[in-house]
Amino acid sequence: MLPSRPGWKPVAAADFDKNGRVDILATEVNGSRNQVWYMNKPHLCDPPI
Repeated sequence: MLPSRPGWKPVAAADFDKNGRVDILATEVNGSRNQVWYMNKPHLCDPPI
């Protein structure tokens, strides 16, 4: 199960911060911004950037 936030959708998954955990690249539904969601197991571990 992927984490979700209203108005955002996941578009890619990779280990962006090279810590051995899969992170998620999400985009706003209106397409104006992207965020990387750094994951710690099934939870976000840091605020998205």
